[in-house]
Amino acid sequence: MIRRPVDPEELKWQRRDDARTLARAEEIKADKERYDGAKIGAKEILDEETARLNGLNKVAGRKPVRTSQPEEKKQQRNVGQPLYHNPVNKAKPSRSSLPADIPDVFRR
Repeated sequence: MIRRPVDPEELKWQRRDDARTLARAEEIKADKERYDGAKIGAKEILDEETARLNGLNKVAGRKPVRTSQPEEKKQQRNVGQPLYHNPVNKAKPSRSSLPADIPDVFRR
């Protein structure tokens, strides 16, 4: 890959522009209302771009991409425990499955 020589003026402009961008991002992060609005805006952009991408996928004959899940489903899925901790999925021991060395007191 051949790289073209970088102009020192262009590097200086890029450094300053990056600094302004980072400073603006910090301003937005510090203002809770603006930050929350930015998150809502990001979700709107994501929905628009997903719809556009699904249109392109349809034309190309591919499967559509998954759309964003509602918050309820995300919270249900991300409970922090594997499925085997769910009491519904636990196997209940039977009396006959207890080892022989356990006293009868514990057998009900």
